[in-house]
Amino acid sequence: MSQETKKLLLLRAALGFGATLMINAALSFVPFSLLVIIYQTSPFWTSLLSYKINGEPLYMVEVFGMLFCFAAVCTVTMCEDDK
Repeated sequence: MSQETKKLLLLRAALGFGATLMINAALSFVPFSLLVIIYQTSPFWTSLLSYKINGEPLYMVEVFGMLFCFAAVCTVTMCEDDK
């Protein structure tokens, strides 16, 4: 395994660990049902970052689908009843 591959794997492990810590910290501020909904927006952010960082193409159908799904997540998140 090359040195560059080892660095990338270490970075991936550190970022995954950090994300897990953030999710666990968010549990004390946000209801779990809401946290799951927000967490499910990760494909949206992954697509945007892959376009910006890696230069992967985004097709119009994907953009409309992402916007529709993101709007739905925002609507569900904002309309949740506090009981």
